[in-house]
Amino acid sequence: MVSILCVALLPLVTPTNTQVLALRSEGIDISQRQAVIDAYLSEFERTEPAMEFTGNVSTCSPGTTSTAYQLSVLQRANWYRQMAGLPDVVYNPANHAAAQAGALISAAEKRLSHTPAATAKCFTSIGYTGTSSSNLALGGAGVRAIDMYIEDLGDNNARVGHRRWILSPELRGLATGDVPYQSSPQSSAANALFVFDTIPPVTPRDGGVAWPPPGYVPDKVVFARWSYVRLGANFANAEVVVTGPGGIVPVTIENREDVMGPGVVFTPTLPVTRNADTQYTVTISGITGAPSSTVSYNVVIVPINKAPRLVDLDVSGHRCSGREVHVNPYFTDDEFDDFTVEYAENSGDAEQFTLQVTQYGVEKYYTLRPKKSLDPSRTTYSFSLRMTDSFGASSVETITATIPAPSSKTLCAPRTFTMKRTKSGTVVKWSTVPLGAKATRFIVKVGSKTCSTSKTTCVLKDLKKGRHRVSVTASRKGSQVTTSQIVVLR
Repeated sequence: MVSILCVALLPLVTPTNTQVLALRSEGIDISQRQAVIDAYLSEFERTEPAMEFTGNVSTCSPGTTSTAYQLSVLQRANWYRQMAGLPDVVYNPANHAAAQAGALISAAEKRLSHTPAATAKCFTSIGYTGTSSSNLALGGAGVRAIDMYIEDLGDNNARVGHRRWILSPELRGLATGDVPYQSSPQSSAANALFVFDTIPPVTPRDGGVAWPPPGYVPDKVVFARWSYVRLGANFANAEVVVTGPGGIVPVTIENREDVMGPGVVFTPTLPVTRNADTQYTVTISGITGAPSSTVSYNVVIVPINKAPRLVDLDVSGHRCSGREVHVNPYFTDDEFDDFTVEYAENSGDAEQFTLQVTQYGVEKYYTLRPKKSLDPSRTTYSFSLRMTDSFGASSVETITATIPAPSSKTLCAPRTFTMKRTKSGTVVKWSTVPLGAKATRFIVKVGSKTCSTSKTTCVLKDLKKGRHRVSVTASRKGSQVTTSQIVVLR
């Protein structure tokens, strides 16, 4: 379950004389496309620090998390603020213990409440302070929780209150409490973002605060609900028009309430495209109490479309099993786009394998199968595969498959049969794989004629010229394996 719950609006909190930890304060130039892309990739493709949770849900110990993890959460919140034209907020460690205890209650209860009952699991008075002073998330922690708050999914979040707290001109500082998922006893990952730390409002870059903001915005952070907030204004009768390349798009106004400032929340119906930038013009009219009754701004949605990628590689079978070896690469697409996989140019050992695709519903599975029995002395094969999604994003990856040797108890089947006519009869010859267990007896059968031997040759009499199916069975201590091939006797 993934859910979030927003705190109610309270009066401004006067800052206390506590130590605060600040991060970078530079903004993002949203008028520069590459600057926005670089900032997005830098923030969203970084490695999140380890949580290093020291608590325990089963013993109701809130513990703590690493300082690096806490500041990482602040960094993600400040990225959104910079994009929205707001200064960075600081990290206030004085509120961390309350946030941590609040997150513990949510994790233990596996449900969210800003006012948990005294009978709630892991309830404490400081935990109650944390739940009643924070945005709450269940099913996500750390930077993931910040993304959840900005997206603000759910019928109960039509006001996008979590977003408006994080993007508030009145916010001074944050503290985060985080609990990871635990399986025994089972508890949900949870976050409490302590936001009751405010100051008199600062002036936003654009006068109001929009999400998505005017300028270039990566499509991954353009969520279904759009919002615009301006302190001192009134949006009770505001109307919203969104115009795209094809003209006016349908818009649903979801909320006009005052949450950390008066504003309007609306959902435009937009087509999905990842091929090119798309500009939308937002016009909000009918505003009162602001310098102008109409606000208009342009949002340019920039596709950040990642090509499909290889996530795992599995090899079944072993070198003595010939054509029964299967190389199974597993792929994923971060945007869940449909995609295809094919051999790329100069694709290594592709001529020895057939690339097959099997589809189950929307899932596709790719398998590389040998066209003929593999050389048992060879251990690795390489392939270059091209992955292309339905929007044209493509990448090439070279994979190396290591074919394992059979166990010392595995009996490998005979292979490479030949027949040659001699004066004493037809000599049938085969080879064995120098791997696994060694056969002690071979039984050869061609039609109705048979012979038994401990060697790798056998003589059969009275065989006529032509095509024959030759079957050789290798046996050892009660186990046996049979191979047959068509051989031409000349």
